[in-house]
Amino acid sequence: MYFVSLIFLLLFSVRLSFSNGKTSLESQTVQASSLKRTYIPNRFRETWYANKHDKMKITANSVGGNVVGKTYTNFYHGGYKDVTEGVSKHNLVRYKGKSMIILFAKGGSDTTFRVVSRHHHKALYFQQGGGYIYFYRSRATAKRYGNY
Repeated sequence: MYFVSLIFLLLFSVRLSFSNGKTSLESQTVQASSLKRTYIPNRFRETWYANKHDKMKITANSVGGNVVGKTYTNFYHGGYKDVTEGVSKHNLVRYKGKSMIILFAKGGSDTTFRVVSRHHHKALYFQQGGGYIYFYRSRATAKRYGNY
C-alpha cells in the first residue's frame, strides 16, 4: 500500500512539474515577442506653442495638437524592426541621446522631439520628414520667435 501511494505521488509531482515548465516556456515566448509599454519623459511634457494658432500638448502617455493631426496615445518602445508589413498598429518610441523619436501608427517618417535652448528660451525642436518647427512654452515667445 505504501509503495502504490509513493508511485502516485511521484507521478503527480512529475506531471505537475512538466506542465509548469510548459506554461512558463509559453509565457516567456509571449513576453519576448510583445512590445514594452513606455511613457514620455518629463522634459517633453508640456503644452508647446509654435505661433498663436499651432500648439502641441504632450503628456505622459499622449501627444496631440493640430500640428500632428490628432491625439496619439499608448506608446511602445520600438523602432522600424518592430513594424510588420510596412505599417505599424502601435505608436513606437525610441530614444537616441537626448532626442525622442516617434513612429506614429499612421506610418510615414520618423518624428523627432528634442528640448533645446533657443533665443534663451526653452524650446521643443519638432522635426517631421524634411521640415522642422520650434515650439515654445508660452504663446508670447512663440509669436515673437516662431518660424511662421
